[in-house]
Amino acid sequence: MAATLAASLTAHQKLPSGRKPVLSVTASAKRHQVDTLRWTRYYTGAEAAGASAVVVANDGALIRARIDGSGNVLVSRVTSPGSGSTYSSWTDIDGGLTATNTGNCSIGMAINPTSNEIALCYTRNSRQGTYVVLSSDGGATWGTPTIRISTASSGWGSAIAYNPSGNIAVFHVTSTNTILRVRRTAGVWEGTAGTVWTNTAYALSIAAAHDGADYGLIVAGRVTNSTGEPRLWSCSFGDGGLYSSGTWSALTVIAEEDITTGTSTVPYVVSSGAAIVNGYPQVAYTHVDMVAVPGGYEGRVTRPAYSGGFDGALWDWGSPVEPASVYGVALCWRSNAAWMITPDGVWYATTGGSDDLSSRVLSCRYRVGTDSSKLTLELDNHDGALNGAPNGTYDGLMLGGTLTVLPGYYSGTAGAAEYGVTVDFTVERITYRHRNDGSLVAIVEGVGPWEVAARSEVVQVYQFAAAAVTRSGLFQRFAARAGFRVVNQGSPRAPSTDFTATSPAFAVAPGQSNADVLRALLAATSDYVRPDRAEFRVVGTLAADASDVTYGGSGNHPIAALDLLDAPQEANWVRLSGPTSGATFFADDAYSYDSVYKHGPRLRQQRVNDATSGALATSYAAAAARRDVVDREYGTLTVPFDAARQVLDVVTVNDTSLGVSAVKYRVLALEMNYARGPKSARYDLTLTLGGM
Repeated sequence: MAATLAASLTAHQKLPSGRKPVLSVTASAKRHQVDTLRWTRYYTGAEAAGASAVVVANDGALIRARIDGSGNVLVSRVTSPGSGSTYSSWTDIDGGLTATNTGNCSIGMAINPTSNEIALCYTRNSRQGTYVVLSSDGGATWGTPTIRISTASSGWGSAIAYNPSGNIAVFHVTSTNTILRVRRTAGVWEGTAGTVWTNTAYALSIAAAHDGADYGLIVAGRVTNSTGEPRLWSCSFGDGGLYSSGTWSALTVIAEEDITTGTSTVPYVVSSGAAIVNGYPQVAYTHVDMVAVPGGYEGRVTRPAYSGGFDGALWDWGSPVEPASVYGVALCWRSNAAWMITPDGVWYATTGGSDDLSSRVLSCRYRVGTDSSKLTLELDNHDGALNGAPNGTYDGLMLGGTLTVLPGYYSGTAGAAEYGVTVDFTVERITYRHRNDGSLVAIVEGVGPWEVAARSEVVQVYQFAAAAVTRSGLFQRFAARAGFRVVNQGSPRAPSTDFTATSPAFAVAPGQSNADVLRALLAATSDYVRPDRAEFRVVGTLAADASDVTYGGSGNHPIAALDLLDAPQEANWVRLSGPTSGATFFADDAYSYDSVYKHGPRLRQQRVNDATSGALATSYAAAAARRDVVDREYGTLTVPFDAARQVLDVVTVNDTSLGVSAVKYRVLALEMNYARGPKSARYDLTLTLGGM
């Protein structure tokens, strides 16, 4: 399980003296490895509410489209968009024809990656199906609208996207709440009947983009019918990437509501609000009347917890944004900049950058444990260049951004730097300090995934029936809501079957943090989490786990200090009980007999709602007792910095002066301390030793 290092790095860090430390620190305007979008409003107009769409042409012009209150299709082309540009000029490209009812009108737009062509699609109640109109010159002029999907009655929504070859897919939500698709391949359009999707959800509106492999769709609607549960889903339409051409993936939930909790029956509504930002889908949508908010609408931008296209990716809660409209929000991204619009608003955001802070590091201390990660970084700010970051010079250093720390040694060929385990932290606070000696420093404090998850609360009620979702699946879902992916460690330290195979009845209430939910899901198992960059890595713990490294003794990693602690574990007797169901009640006890004999009984009672059989009660009791064994602290071990070490590694310790010979411990936490000299120089690692 330990990280694999270059042989030269492993040998160098074992030297009794003459080790040459190196520390790389980078600040980036990312949140959990995904670019942050810091929005600035460029335009506030008086345009009527309606569906809208946006792209950026190859020459940098901002092209917007909207359907006005009378049903006219209008476009705007701003040649050099900026904070002082004119965004109020619109041109009717549909001959002034109007819809009889504009309530169900929708519009979408996409740009051809191989030419200056822009395609615009729209649906209006006075016409059955979806029309497409093309511009061959980047939105300067437009052709004649042509119907591309024809239906017997008016539909609900439409979307359009190009693939990297310049082929087009048009999607249309019919009045019967299914989705049709028509393609243009090598310049030739299919017939107007369209191909029906294979999912069964009750669709109402749609957005589309291409993620480089397949078409990605965002679908708003309901689970079954007009009174079903509101949902916002993502899915993929195959284009020969992960999916065969013309096939549909299953639906992945982005956002959802439970109408039995008293929320509105109005669904989520999305316009052409899907874009790919540096490989990650980003979706702008409107949260309609689901919670009691002024005006009944909330705007949000959401993204998956990891890059993986539109399908199979678990999505976060979404960040609130200013635009909120029943018609949805349009979104696009190009050349490291994002645009978000409604008919009466234009917002702009850059994706930020990164800053190498290595030469400014005076000291660095971080502590990573199974349930906490914290960093304190002291930077030289003698020239004041860091003041007010992000500030134009240092744009990667920002609150909510990421600090990436790579410790290592100058151990490679010709003294090249070699690094070990990479650690990420979210910037929590920056202190700019003028000291008594006249020096200027910036002190940056960072936190890890557990702390971020603790700050984000569950925003709605969730109730999962027994056997519906595995404990592992629930853990992944709520970790993603906080913005983190979950990885299960592989063999031989894979998570237990209590984590991967049981499917508990589980309820979550608003006010609980995501961290509370995640801890509750782990508590009934013998598994632990190693915070690992932008993810939670779930690791199994067996008493027989092999050692990853040996400290002390000839040829092994040297020891700087060893403190051994003789103290009892918190509990050595667990009584676990399940729920009462009629006259049936399951419970079991588990013991750590060595501790009971030495320290006396120390009882802890625990209730697990899915202990609905004798076998489950026995398994969960054993798991709870196992956690008490692992959690017992045996002391701390300080060594010259070991670049391979990670939380939950197993280490063997030799120290004849304390009577320790080949004793194995599990790493519950590790603390790295780095400081530049000459008087205060240090570079070491302190391990908190737990039980096996």
